[in-house]
Amino acid sequence: MKSFIAVLIILFVIIALVVANSLYVTNIFSRLSTLSESIIESKSEGAEAEKILSLWQDSRHLLSFSIEADELERMNDLIESLHTASATKNLPEVFKCCRLISELSDELMSYECISLQSIF
Repeated sequence: MKSFIAVLIILFVIIALVVANSLYVTNIFSRLSTLSESIIESKSEGAEAEKILSLWQDSRHLLSFSIEADELERMNDLIESLHTASATKNLPEVFKCCRLISELSDELMSYECISLQSIF
Protein backbone atom coordinates (compact mmCIF):
# COMPACT_ATOMS: atom_id res chain seq x y z
CA MET A 1 0.00 0.00 0.00
CA LYS A 2 2.87 2.37 0.78
CA SER A 3 4.37 1.84 -2.67
CA PHE A 4 1.02 2.56 -4.31
CA ILE A 5 0.71 5.87 -2.43
CA ALA A 6 4.31 6.74 -3.34
CA VAL A 7 3.59 6.03 -7.03
CA LEU A 8 0.46 8.21 -6.89
CA ILE A 9 2.40 11.06 -5.32
CA ILE A 10 5.12 10.80 -7.98
CA LEU A 11 2.47 10.70 -10.71
CA PHE A 12 0.77 13.84 -9.39
CA VAL A 13 4.12 15.62 -9.08
CA ILE A 14 4.97 14.77 -12.70
CA ILE A 15 1.55 15.92 -13.90
CA ALA A 16 1.93 19.17 -11.95
CA LEU A 17 5.37 19.77 -13.49
CA VAL A 18 4.07 19.14 -17.01
CA VAL A 19 1.16 21.53 -16.50
CA ALA A 20 3.42 24.19 -14.93
CA ASN A 21 5.85 23.88 -17.84
CA SER A 22 3.06 24.22 -20.37
CA LEU A 23 1.68 27.30 -18.64
CA TYR A 24 5.13 28.90 -18.38
CA VAL A 25 6.06 28.26 -22.01
CA THR A 26 2.72 29.44 -23.41
CA ASN A 27 2.88 32.55 -21.20
CA ILE A 28 6.38 33.50 -22.41
CA PHE A 29 5.59 32.95 -26.08
CA SER A 30 2.27 34.75 -25.74
CA ARG A 31 4.07 37.77 -24.28
CA LEU A 32 6.69 37.67 -27.06
CA SER A 33 3.94 37.52 -29.68
CA THR A 34 1.99 40.36 -28.05
CA LEU A 35 5.05 42.60 -27.80
CA SER A 36 5.94 41.89 -31.44
CA GLU A 37 2.41 42.65 -32.60
CA SER A 38 2.39 45.90 -30.63
CA ILE A 39 5.54 47.03 -32.45
CA ILE A 40 3.93 46.24 -35.81
CA GLU A 41 0.67 48.00 -34.93
CA SER A 42 2.31 51.12 -33.48
CA LYS A 43 4.69 51.45 -36.46
CA SER A 44 7.61 52.25 -34.15
CA GLU A 45 10.02 50.01 -32.31
CA GLY A 46 10.34 52.09 -29.12
CA ALA A 47 11.05 50.30 -25.88
CA GLU A 48 9.18 47.15 -26.92
CA ALA A 49 12.22 45.81 -28.79
CA GLU A 50 14.24 46.10 -25.59
CA LYS A 51 11.44 44.39 -23.66
CA ILE A 52 11.49 41.50 -26.14
CA LEU A 53 15.26 41.14 -25.79
CA SER A 54 15.07 41.31 -21.99
CA LEU A 55 12.21 38.80 -21.79
CA TRP A 56 14.06 36.42 -24.08
CA GLN A 57 17.32 36.64 -22.14
CA ASP A 58 15.51 36.04 -18.84
CA SER A 59 13.55 33.00 -20.02
CA ARG A 60 15.76 31.36 -22.65
CA HIS A 61 17.50 29.00 -20.20
CA LEU A 62 14.28 27.64 -18.72
CA LEU A 63 12.74 27.25 -22.16
CA SER A 64 15.69 25.10 -23.22
CA PHE A 65 14.35 22.27 -21.04
CA SER A 66 11.26 21.79 -23.20
CA ILE A 67 11.93 23.43 -26.59
CA GLU A 68 14.27 21.94 -29.20
CA ALA A 69 17.65 23.59 -29.53
CA ASP A 70 17.22 24.46 -33.21
CA GLU A 71 13.87 26.18 -32.51
CA LEU A 72 15.47 28.18 -29.71
CA GLU A 73 18.33 29.08 -32.02
CA ARG A 74 15.86 30.30 -34.67
CA MET A 75 14.13 32.50 -32.11
CA ASN A 76 17.46 33.74 -30.77
CA ASP A 77 18.59 34.71 -34.28
CA LEU A 78 15.33 36.57 -34.92
CA ILE A 79 15.55 38.48 -31.65
CA GLU A 80 19.18 39.39 -32.27
CA SER A 81 18.20 40.60 -35.77
CA LEU A 82 15.42 42.66 -34.22
CA HIS A 83 17.83 44.20 -31.75
CA THR A 84 20.29 45.07 -34.54
CA ALA A 85 17.58 46.50 -36.78
CA SER A 86 16.20 48.53 -33.88
CA ALA A 87 19.64 49.91 -33.06
CA THR A 88 20.17 51.00 -36.67
CA LYS A 89 16.59 52.37 -36.93
CA ASN A 90 15.82 50.12 -39.92
CA LEU A 91 12.01 50.08 -39.53
CA PRO A 92 11.19 47.70 -42.42
CA GLU A 93 13.60 45.15 -40.99
CA VAL A 94 12.19 45.70 -37.49
CA PHE A 95 8.65 44.98 -38.73
CA LYS A 96 9.83 41.93 -40.66
CA CYS A 97 11.60 40.52 -37.58
CA CYS A 98 8.58 41.24 -35.40
CA ARG A 99 6.27 39.42 -37.77
CA LEU A 100 8.61 36.41 -37.86
CA ILE A 101 8.97 36.42 -34.06
CA SER A 102 5.21 36.55 -33.67
CA GLU A 103 4.66 33.67 -36.10
CA LEU A 104 7.35 31.50 -34.50
CA SER A 105 6.01 32.29 -31.02
CA ASP A 106 2.51 31.25 -32.06
CA GLU A 107 3.88 28.05 -33.59
CA LEU A 108 5.91 27.10 -30.52
CA MET A 109 3.04 28.03 -28.23
CA SER A 110 0.74 25.67 -30.10
CA TYR A 111 3.26 22.83 -29.65
CA GLU A 112 3.44 23.30 -25.90
CA CYS A 113 -0.23 23.96 -25.23
CA ILE A 114 -1.97 21.05 -23.49
CA SER A 115 -4.86 19.86 -25.63
CA LEU A 116 -6.22 16.64 -27.05
CA GLN A 117 -4.53 17.45 -30.35
CA SER A 118 -1.12 17.77 -28.72
CA ILE A 119 -1.59 14.52 -26.78
CA PHE A 120 -2.59 12.37 -29.76
